[in-house]
Amino acid sequence: MKRMASMVVALLASFVIAGPAASQDFMNMVDAYGQAHVNMLHGQIMSDATKRRGESARRTQPASRPAPTTAHRAPQAVSNPRALRFVPSAAVTRSTNARLVETLSGAMAQGRTSDEFRRLLDGGELQRSFRELIGKYGFSDRDLADVIAGHLVMSWQVVNDVSELDERRGNVALRDGLRDALAKADWVRALDDAQKQTLAETLVVGTMLNVTRYIHGKQTGDTRLASAAMQDADAMVRGLAGIDLRQVRFTSRGFERR
Repeated sequence: MKRMASMVVALLASFVIAGPAASQDFMNMVDAYGQAHVNMLHGQIMSDATKRRGESARRTQPASRPAPTTAHRAPQAVSNPRALRFVPSAAVTRSTNARLVETLSGAMAQGRTSDEFRRLLDGGELQRSFRELIGKYGFSDRDLADVIAGHLVMSWQVVNDVSELDERRGNVALRDGLRDALAKADWVRALDDAQKQTLAETLVVGTMLNVTRYIHGKQTGDTRLASAAMQDADAMVRGLAGIDLRQVRFTSRGFERR
């Protein structure tokens, strides 16, 4: 995180106000992200309505695209890591950014407008910063396992107030577990490139909005901003993956229960 330019962090932070067992249970986590993808397709991601409906959404699958459950999962599913990759499209990025701006318009800081926020997202600074941060582990923002692993580790850092972390083995272990589970998930193999890109970019933007506010709060001594970012990162991961990041440690083996 410390490699991110302070000027960029301050700019990004000014736009939005506050508002698994001994090792990872990867298939349950992947199922949860499958339901999150369903919610994204319905324009619900990151909204208060999503948070309120999160638990009921997991109990009642939408008929249009049911998320996988244990009953739906093939015991001998074949892993296909290539299914996690996608070729990005500028048109999909514009559409995703527009939806995020609409969803987050009620959370704009005083004096900021939706048009300014749209220009910020379209400028790609959030996405470039995320790409740089995961790139040091050899990860790609065009691979769902790499993106979700980066999202989870950065969110863990924010929630647990860990500004600096250099744990390559842990990042790779988490990514590898996610990759195997995602590559076996039917819902992932059913996604086209546009849907994979939408899921990845939504996670990237949501994660980086929390990261930048946290960093800016720490750098400027704004404890309220840092605390709000910590709470929002916690709520985001709880809502999407059903994980309480305060209850896990990050080690060379990935996440482990405290």
